[in-house]
Amino acid sequence: MKKFFLFASLFGASITMTAQNFAGGTGTADDPYQVATAEQLKEVTNFTTAHFIQTADIDLDGVEFESIGTFTGVYDGNGYSIDYYTNESGNNGAGLFSRLNTPGVIKNVTMKYAEVIGGNWSGILCSTNGNWEVLGGDIINCTIYDSYLEAAESTGAFAGVAAGNFVGCRAYNVTVEGGEHCGGISGINEGGGRYKDCSFHGNVIGSAMVGGICSFYNGESKWDYAFENCVVYGNVTSSTGTVGGVLGQPNWNCNSAHIINCAVMADVTGQGVGAFGGNALRGKLQNCYATGNVKATGIWSHGYDDPWNGGLCAVNFNGPIEDCYFSGVITGTDDVKIAGVCGRNWPGITVARTYYNADGAPMGMGDGDEPDNYDTKALLPEEMLSLSNFKFADMSKWQIAEGTTPFLANQTAPLKITECTESRVAGTGEADLEFVYMYGSLAESVIVPVTINAGNWSADVPEDILTETETLTVIGIGKDKMPSMVTKAKVQKGSLVEGIASNGEKKVEAIYNVAGQCIAKAAQGQVNIVKYSDGSVEKVIK
Repeated sequence: MKKFFLFASLFGASITMTAQNFAGGTGTADDPYQVATAEQLKEVTNFTTAHFIQTADIDLDGVEFESIGTFTGVYDGNGYSIDYYTNESGNNGAGLFSRLNTPGVIKNVTMKYAEVIGGNWSGILCSTNGNWEVLGGDIINCTIYDSYLEAAESTGAFAGVAAGNFVGCRAYNVTVEGGEHCGGISGINEGGGRYKDCSFHGNVIGSAMVGGICSFYNGESKWDYAFENCVVYGNVTSSTGTVGGVLGQPNWNCNSAHIINCAVMADVTGQGVGAFGGNALRGKLQNCYATGNVKATGIWSHGYDDPWNGGLCAVNFNGPIEDCYFSGVITGTDDVKIAGVCGRNWPGITVARTYYNADGAPMGMGDGDEPDNYDTKALLPEEMLSLSNFKFADMSKWQIAEGTTPFLANQTAPLKITECTESRVAGTGEADLEFVYMYGSLAESVIVPVTINAGNWSADVPEDILTETETLTVIGIGKDKMPSMVTKAKVQKGSLVEGIASNGEKKVEAIYNVAGQCIAKAAQGQVNIVKYSDGSVEKVIK
């Protein structure tokens, strides 16, 4: 009897001690451990099969942080952020989490201002999400802002190596720089994983096999499409080959690296280069478009020479390519071959209802170009601004806006900017608009509260974040939709009178109170009569 009570006492002490490591919870799915501080985040590594929920923003500035050990539990960031994670060790396997293995899940995590300098298989969120020996888990609805990753081989913002899935992962103003197998979302994927609703905004820079989403894809996909509803902005660059705005290269025996409903608005540069895939596509490319430029820097030599480069892909091994267009410009050195759709298409593979910029490419198909066999059509830039010039199989999957080329039906329409000053940005968008991302060309992301009401959006910007004449880029995301095309505007000088921002092109000349007296500063909570330089007048309550 005494032994029983002793065991119960020790067991109770153990439970109490464990609970004290966190802000609350017991580590179950119904009652996850609560993580609210840097010290509590460190403790996750001691309970890697448990469930966690973050309950506050966590600042890691100046905190020495060892990567969380092999994780198979569930970590829910709950929309809170983890800021200033730093790992400059240069070691292999760098990342906030060292490994995520099946059935592990990391979701709803936001990271800002991270800096990682690692060796092989390094990432910002995870070192690996599975690998060639073990399946990975699921990384869901995670976001990284204003961060930098420099590593060796197999590196990506969310995982360096993967054999798992990435859904709703978004990187904003992120630079990933490495050697071979460098990708925006992940480097290698060895397990036929899935990339759905992912977007990358920033720079991916590598030496070979570089991709805006994934650098190298291996294994047979368990999904209908390996890449679906993904968007890439910025620059994707490789010093050699092969490089693609979405996928650098699939393995030679992989036939299911299918890409559907994706958009590339990035410039893609390297050898064996294409806006979606380098050398070579080994799967379908359907309902996709690219508006960035493609630059071929030379012949890709890898035992033999590959001179082919294309607006959509460098080489297509087993397609088909259907219902796609390239509106950018493809250029190359004298020794390479370039085409607006595909540099080289293997015989018998369907290429249908594809379009390219007549001013941006010399021909639709490169090697073995036979117009009777391939359905490609050159459109002038002005013709690409009319949806009626495109004859896709299912036109309901496409839409267009004034002054744009076609974009996808489940993609948010481009935002309009009606006001852009140093102190305030505002505009309009679709009625279901949920999120607005802003980026200044001379600064980092403009991370400020954005008020959204029935598509109208506005944000007050603190001093010294935006500078007059710099370019502001905005991207909108509607409910359950892909991110929009970019909209840009020059930042203008703010109000001439303190307290009221200029209204678009109109400058504030004077402010009066209701008694008609000229005042130097707008009165808070009261009616102010604002006179603009063009003579117009309006009442404003600040």
